[in-house]
Amino acid sequence: MIKSFRLKNFTLFREEELHLSPNLNVIIGENGCGKSHLLKALYSLVAVSADQGRKITDHNLAEKINIIDAKLKFFQIMEFEQIVSSLPIADSLSTKEHLEQSKNNYGLSLKRQREDLIKEIEGSINKPTKAFLEKGCAEKLNNVLRPERLGNLTSHHVIGDDDRRAKLFISNDDERTDIGISFSANSQSGVQVESLPQSWIREKPVFFPTRELLTLYPGFVSTYDNHYLEFEETYRDTCLLLGLPALKGEREVYAKELLKPIEEAMGGEVILDSNGRFYLQQGKKRIEMPLVAEGLRKFAMLARLIANGSLLDKGYLFWDEPEANLNPKLIKTLAKVILDMCKQGIQVFIATHSLFLLRELEILQKDEEYRTLSPRYFGLNITSDGVKVEQGDEIYDLSQIVVLDESILQADRYLEMD
Repeated sequence: MIKSFRLKNFTLFREEELHLSPNLNVIIGENGCGKSHLLKALYSLVAVSADQGRKITDHNLAEKINIIDAKLKFFQIMEFEQIVSSLPIADSLSTKEHLEQSKNNYGLSLKRQREDLIKEIEGSINKPTKAFLEKGCAEKLNNVLRPERLGNLTSHHVIGDDDRRAKLFISNDDERTDIGISFSANSQSGVQVESLPQSWIREKPVFFPTRELLTLYPGFVSTYDNHYLEFEETYRDTCLLLGLPALKGEREVYAKELLKPIEEAMGGEVILDSNGRFYLQQGKKRIEMPLVAEGLRKFAMLARLIANGSLLDKGYLFWDEPEANLNPKLIKTLAKVILDMCKQGIQVFIATHSLFLLRELEILQKDEEYRTLSPRYFGLNITSDGVKVEQGDEIYDLSQIVVLDESILQADRYLEMD
């Protein structure tokens, strides 16, 4: 999990440090105050590391730990009672105790072997290097934020310093994965690594842009990879995840529980056909995704990523304006699903303008089911010295909330009408 994000001289921000929740992080502010910049910068650094972390898992780690996993699976289904059932009672009691103790010890031993193997392989294979991170982070920031040159991402609030440097630092629960980079205002496409991680982040990040991507999906990734398109790379990244196959087995059952409120809201389930197009299956009726309401298409994206495991347990979700194109009834469902994902170990970051969503999240967090969650709220305020960030554990810790202030003013104006 990400513990904090520090940024200096980056776009609209002079120098700020955000202390993050392992569950839910809500970013609030008026248009043009840098909410999307925050999400995209944080996503970019996590994505560069996580892409390499997944390669270790896919090609090196999985092959070696599969043997231990097979032993664990066999071990879990061993029936010790069958062994002792034929013994005399006195012998069977002592033998059963001994076997149970042996069973527990052996299980712990296998789990420790698995953990040690992961650490060993992560430390020796594909170790982070400055050369890779400098290239990877520069490309990701350029492709996600889309400046004409990287130096344009430095803050314009630093006056008279031609070599002003932007700095981005991520601190994680696992200190070995901390990342820090910087780049100058004159940089075309290069960054300098200030803090080199010792290990890669292994949990995948997911970025939801303000629009849905299911109607854009058919052929998008191959077109993006082979042609110059003026789309930010988050579209490509998310389309890649949307194309992953659905889960099977125990995790499929687990995913279905999380999918229930979403599929109820949509009135069906999301299907990826062999023709490369998405459909909403409502009983025997199959609806092409372009014919589905925009708001429901956003729910369909969420459903697909839960169904294929991208948003099931652990990992990160960055969601820009999740409430866009949703009516209040659907926003209520959205709030519940967001908190359900937090409960399952997903670290969620949302940027919102919706007072209704903020209130719904606050109401739900009073329920016993969600009281263990520890959200953080961040208010972005535009000043003459750049954007300043207020933060707190409750929304009322923020002194200025534009969406709330304007709602109150509108209510006053409404009451004053003749």
